[in-house]
Amino acid sequence: MAKKAHTLTLQNYRITRGISLIQRMASLPVVERLSKTYSSLVGEHISPRQTLRLLHAQLALSLLLVFGGISVGVATLLTVWTALAFHQCRLKESNKA
Repeated sequence: MAKKAHTLTLQNYRITRGISLIQRMASLPVVERLSKTYSSLVGEHISPRQTLRLLHAQLALSLLLVFGGISVGVATLLTVWTALAFHQCRLKESNKA
């Protein structure tokens, strides 16, 4: 039992650490400048967290276009990843997903 509790505590630590990494990335000056650029292009406020989601979607789409023709399996995996990345872009800022 004690070993299982230790594992859960370690997993919670990793999740907390991952969230702080996203927050640290969102506070980088480069991301904040890119957020302002996206805001001016779109015409509405784009937060640094939304900017990271957009970058994630752009990376997924780029890899799909470059490596999607290798095989059906690779194309399927990259298509699912791209779809999930674009879905995350559409999430409201109040959702912390």
